[in-house]
Amino acid sequence: IGAGWAGIAAVQELHEKGISNVLVLEAEDYIGGRSKSFNLGDGSINRSPFELSDDNIPLDIGSEWLYDSGDILDFLWDETELLSRVDLDDETDYWLPLSHSQFYRQTPDGTTKRMSDGKQNELYYTIWTEFDDFRYDLGYSYSLQDAYDQFVITKIEDERDEQYLNLVLDALSIECGAEIDHFRKDKGMIFFHSDNMYYMSRQGAGFGNTARAVAEPFIDKIEMNSKLTSIDYRNPNRVVAEFDKNGKTYAVQARSAIVTVSLGVLQANTISFNPKLPRRKLEAMAGLGFGLVNKCIMVWEKGTSIPDEKWFNLLTPEDETSGIWTTFSSFTEYKSLPTIVGWIGGDEARNMEEMADDEIMREVWNHLSSIYPTIPQPKYVYISRWGQEENFRGSYSHGKWRSSHSTASRILGERIGNVHFAGEATAYPWYATTRGAWDSGKRAANEIHRRQDGEGFCGVEPKLLEEMFTWGGCRVRMAKEMSGLVALPVGACCGDDIEGGGVRGGAQVGEVGLRSVLERGQGLAGPSAKKEVAEDRAEVAVGTDGDGQE
Repeated sequence: IGAGWAGIAAVQELHEKGISNVLVLEAEDYIGGRSKSFNLGDGSINRSPFELSDDNIPLDIGSEWLYDSGDILDFLWDETELLSRVDLDDETDYWLPLSHSQFYRQTPDGTTKRMSDGKQNELYYTIWTEFDDFRYDLGYSYSLQDAYDQFVITKIEDERDEQYLNLVLDALSIECGAEIDHFRKDKGMIFFHSDNMYYMSRQGAGFGNTARAVAEPFIDKIEMNSKLTSIDYRNPNRVVAEFDKNGKTYAVQARSAIVTVSLGVLQANTISFNPKLPRRKLEAMAGLGFGLVNKCIMVWEKGTSIPDEKWFNLLTPEDETSGIWTTFSSFTEYKSLPTIVGWIGGDEARNMEEMADDEIMREVWNHLSSIYPTIPQPKYVYISRWGQEENFRGSYSHGKWRSSHSTASRILGERIGNVHFAGEATAYPWYATTRGAWDSGKRAANEIHRRQDGEGFCGVEPKLLEEMFTWGGCRVRMAKEMSGLVALPVGACCGDDIEGGGVRGGAQVGEVGLRSVLERGQGLAGPSAKKEVAEDRAEVAVGTDGDGQE
């Protein structure tokens, strides 16, 4: 379900494992999900770079940067030629706004002045480092917003220093897509060098275009404009998915499903699951946030003189305008056409989506032209609204300060019966990245392969009968291969919790020789269960269930 990077990775991995009977339902009319390239050359969205001219300029509305390590990089480098237009000798940390930013300060009368390097360093070593020490000294129960509020009240004397602190924390809202009240008081901020990345939105490339090219070998497996509405997984042998396409409703039956829709879609509850998702997964979804980041991409005619600063930020004199289109980036050197991107995140990004394009552009231009008064109007403007995209409902996930991010992400990615889950939100610590999405798709595909390949069974693969009964609140399937031979695929029913090497009340069990074990409620764990099996002279096949549990 979904042809973003997680879905693409899942299909690619399944094909490598010899599983080709696969269907992909994609709600959009393009492949790539939140990697979305608008091509200035022909106006297309997400088209293979090999089908576009070498001088095509991609405007990446979503992801732009690829980590310089990980399986996705290895695949693109070893298995394709898609990185041939990306200079792999040019790995950089230009993706960090605070590491490479030039600050400008706007006064109440509208005058804007470039801040000297000395002043920027002074503000960092006084205001930021003091705030950093202050927040770490607070109790564990404080959010980053709490820390900010107390610091401003007790420590800030000059309003200009407050605006500097606002701008720095606005960078976090742009990085994570959320307001600072979502984070713990000790949320990390990156001012200096961190991981290097490759810029994928170069001339002749594009991250969304790259995704489309990777999907090419199995393009006939992808149904576009197919929006999932429900998943029925009551039958342990199959999954039935209903989807809408071109005004009609269709259903498809499969052995397994991999759900890679965004966390925003899951939280919006627009997909009906039958049975309903367990409380454990719903609580995990609630324990994660789904942020929003939008861009205003501006492109000028070739030869137009624009600033060559990688990042530049405007400190406005009042709270009302702080963080509203005050962060800009320029990577003209990678595109051959002068390009500047305005950034906005969190609540401000959500508010701006209700505005018309000309209103948004007026706000952007007020700040950009105050920094560079002689800059001309751009030729092309593209404004994203990821929050209003009903098939995404935001940009990417983040942790909430009262929840365990790692635990919530892991539980979100746990399978339920034959329904598997993938996507960047399930990929802690690589959440909010294409690397994480790719890894999660491969993980889900390998879960299916292990279960389908019989790795959960040892010696026999049971013939599953339709007869079912309830034990410990779980549906239990009867499984028998032949007279006198009983198969126990342990832990393979409905994603039951594993305890002590056995299953709590819900394993698939044979109908021969284990009735007394079931009646005693011992499940499949412990020496007494083995003794019962031996006394009833039944042969038992016990192995792992695909999740590594016996």
